[in-house]
This record gives sequence, C-alpha cells and structure tokens, in this order.
Amino acid sequence: MFGLQGSLYVLSLGDERSTPLLLRLNLSSGEWTEIGELPTVLDTPSLTSYDGCLVICGLDAAEAGSGEQKLITYNPVDGTWGSYDSANIPLYTTIVDANESLYLVGGTRNPDDENQTLDTVFSFDPENGAVTEVASLSAPGCGLQAVASGSTIAV
Repeated sequence: MFGLQGSLYVLSLGDERSTPLLLRLNLSSGEWTEIGELPTVLDTPSLTSYDGCLVICGLDAAEAGSGEQKLITYNPVDGTWGSYDSANIPLYTTIVDANESLYLVGGTRNPDDENQTLDTVFSFDPENGAVTEVASLSAPGCGLQAVASGSTIAV
C-alpha cells in the first residue's frame, strides 16, 4: 500500500502464480479504480514512489526458478508502465524513497543459502542501475518492511 498524488495504491496479490492487480483508492471520493495487472508476476513486492511514479520491486515469479529481481514503474498521470535496470540489485530486497533518492534494504544474493542474507542498505541510481552500499542493518533480512520520513529510513 502506498500513497501518491491524493490516492492510495494497493497491490492485490491473489495466489502465488497470479499476476498482481494494482488498485487505486481516491481519498477524496472514496472510490476504488482497478488500474490493471502488473506486467509480470512478482514475489514479495514492495512499493514506493519516485519522480511522480510508483516503483514496485519484487522477484519475478512468472517462471519458476527465474531468480530475477524486477523494478517496475507506473506513471499515474499517463497510465503507462515502465521499468528500471535491476541487474545489480539483491533478490528479495525492499525499495524505499528517502529524500527523493531510492534505497534498497536487505535482501540476498542466493536465496538457497541463509549465509548470503544481507544486512546492507544500498543506494540505487535509476539512471544507470548502479547499486552502492551506504549503511548496515543491525541484522540481516529479506523481504523487510521499510518506511522513510525525510532522510530517515525505519526498518
């Protein structure tokens, strides 16, 4: 669930192989609108906003064993879907926007090896896909909940 431009956006996940549905609640009118299905099935998605768009981060679950993390964008102004280069981001990471910068919290490099679970916060540059370590968490974790207020990220 995430608020953007006077609306609340919610992902309706369904079962593990169905494509998540993006819904919007207009906070002024109280009316729900079905935006549509995401371009792919995502496991453990997280939502944030950046540059006027929703950014949805999750593991591509469209095909079993694909093991690719995806960053999908939705522009509510023109209703278009897009994406960012996600080749360098950890699996099962959580995305959050703090002070108009994107951060990735926790995750893993190998979901089959608990010793590869990360205790790291990374900055993410959507222009070139660069990932840079900026902080450490008190403990490693995957699929964490994170929220930002100003430049503070709470996990």
